Order: sequence, then C-alpha cells, then structure tokens
Amino acid sequence: MAKRSPPESDFEDAESFSDQSEKKPSSSRRLKKGGAKVDVKPNKPRTVKKPKFDESSDEDETEKHHSVAVHSTPEGEKYIDLGKKKRATVRKFKGAVFVDVREFFGNPGEEKPGKKGISLGLEQWEALKSGASTIDSLFTELKS
Repeated sequence: MAKRSPPESDFEDAESFSDQSEKKPSSSRRLKKGGAKVDVKPNKPRTVKKPKFDESSDEDETEKHHSVAVHSTPEGEKYIDLGKKKRATVRKFKGAVFVDVREFFGNPGEEKPGKKGISLGLEQWEALKSGASTIDSLFTELKS
C-alpha cells in the first residue's frame, strides 16, 4: 500500500479527503460550537395529500344524485363519502335497513369500519331529516 505524502496545508488535506469519499450518507452531520456532532436531515420537499372527492379507488361504480357522489363497495353497499375517512352507508342488517354513519381506518382499498359511528333506523333517520333545518340554524347561531 502506498503512503500518502503529508499535506502542505489543512485546506489541501480537506480537499483530498472530499475527493476520496464520493458517496454522501443519507443524513449529513455538522459540528456545533462545542465540537458535538448534530445530525442534519437533508431538505426534502413536504408532500401534501390531496383530498379525494369524486375518485373511487376500490369502488365498482359511482353514481351522481343531487350533486353528491354515491360510491359502491365491492360487496355492493352504497355509501356517501363524508370526508376524513367517514362514510354514510345504507345497509341491511338482520332484515332491517339502517343509515350507518361511521369512521373507517386502514389503507385505501382495504378500509375497515371502526368503532366510532352510529346506525339510525328509518324512524330515527326521518327525525334527523326533519330537524335538519333546525340543526342548520343552531350551527349558524353558534358560529357567530
């Protein structure tokens, strides 16, 4: 193995060292005033997830009713996307029809229903619909 000649200056040594190491590690280090090394992550652009509105990833079909997108699951249940992984689904359970407003979790295409949610029977759904204008006015009242 050949010996290196001693550097003439500190600058020359730093220059030859940087030439030898072409590969840069995924995270770089820099020195603080006290001589301690601090990991500095490379600047990466932040990614912003775009909300899905009319997209259907695993849904078989999408229908439009009164400017609201009605999606369908692979099992054939129809639902309306409420945003933030929440859905309103009309489903049949033990012979009764319910409106199920529920939060979902998991990756897109593999979403599973969570515990947070409520199932409304026909009478409860009718009561909620008839009180919708009152609920709207209460929202407006509390906003201001």
